[in-house]
Amino acid sequence: RLNFEKEKIGFYVSAHPLDKYRKVYEKFVNLDMNNLADAMSGRKYLIIGLVKEIRNIITKNNAAMGIVKIETYDGDLPIVLFARIWKEYQQKILADKALAFIGSIDKKNASPQMICDSVQELKDLKGFNYSKVHIRLTERCTQEQMNQLKEYLLNQNGSCNVFLHLKSGRKDVVIAVNNQIKARPDFDIPETSQFRPAIEEYWKE
Repeated sequence: RLNFEKEKIGFYVSAHPLDKYRKVYEKFVNLDMNNLADAMSGRKYLIIGLVKEIRNIITKNNAAMGIVKIETYDGDLPIVLFARIWKEYQQKILADKALAFIGSIDKKNASPQMICDSVQELKDLKGFNYSKVHIRLTERCTQEQMNQLKEYLLNQNGSCNVFLHLKSGRKDVVIAVNNQIKARPDFDIPETSQFRPAIEEYWKE
C-alpha cells in the first residue's frame, strides 16, 4: 500500500516505511537531512534509510564501486561506496532494505552526498555506541548556563567523553572535559532546558 501511495501521490500518506524503525532512527541518526549544507567537513555521520537505487560502477582502474540512493524521513541521499567499502558491504545492500550508513558528507557537487565508511544492519546497532559527545557553545553563553550544563552532564553517568567547542576570535577552541563527566551514548538536550539557548549545536561520534 505504501509503495502505491508513493507512486500515485508522490509521498506517503498513511505511514512511512521507516516507522517500524523509528525508535532506532531517533536514537542513532545524527545527520540533519534538512540542513545538509551545514554538515561539517570531516565529521562522521550516521543515517538510516531505505535502499531505493543501486548502481554498480566500474572505475578506470577496473575496480567495482557502488552508488546507492537511500530514502529517509526527510528526503533522498546518494551514498558513495568506493571499491574497498563496496567489496566489503555489497552483499548487505538490497533494494527496499533499511540500513544504517556511516560516513562523511561531500558537498563539492550541487547535491550533497555521503562518502560511506561502513554499513550496519539495524539489528546490529544495539551494540553500536558513540564514544564522544561534542557541544558547541554560543558566544552568549553565561556562567549560570555553564553551571546548569555541568549539572546536567554530571547526572548522565555515561561512557562518552565530552568535548566543549568555544569561539576565540575566529578560532574554534576545543576543550576536553575531565573524565569525571561522561555523557550517555543516547545523549540529548531537551529543547526546554534553561541552558539550551547557550548551545549552538551538539553531535556524537
